[in-house]
Amino acid sequence: MGTTEEVSKEMVNLPDHYARFKFEPIRFLVENYGAPVIIANIIKYIMRYDAKNGLEDIRKAKRYLDMLEKYEMKDPDWWKAGRPNG
Repeated sequence: MGTTEEVSKEMVNLPDHYARFKFEPIRFLVENYGAPVIIANIIKYIMRYDAKNGLEDIRKAKRYLDMLEKYEMKDPDWWKAGRPNG
């Protein structure tokens, strides 16, 4: 892996446990159930950040906010928010 900062970014933007799938779970869920799935994740990460993963959870919430913004703007690649070249 890399530095702690690089590892943290990997855990936020595309963790290995999701990268193995053709579709990231959030993409599947939102395309089938809509924006409330993104909103639920934002709430989850903000509510738990101080008790679980700290800054990593704040960064995850920010990624989901970016996804929500792109989704609402009808960007077909909304799910790539936060990734390099995303």
